[in-house]
Amino acid sequence: MRDAESWRSSVELEIAEIQTDESTLPAVGTVLVSAPLRLAMGGGSAAE
Repeated sequence: MRDAESWRSSVELEIAEIQTDESTLPAVGTVLVSAPLRLAMGGGSAAE
C-alpha cells in the first residue's frame, strides 16, 4: 500500500523506579519509548 497513512509515535518518560517480576528497583532517568502507532495526547500524567 504505497499511499497508506502511517504513524509512529515517541515519548520521553521520566522514571523513578523499575518493576521486575521479583521486585521494584529504584531508578532515575529518562527513557525514550517508540511505537508504530498514533498515541493519544495526554501529557503530564503519572503511570504505573
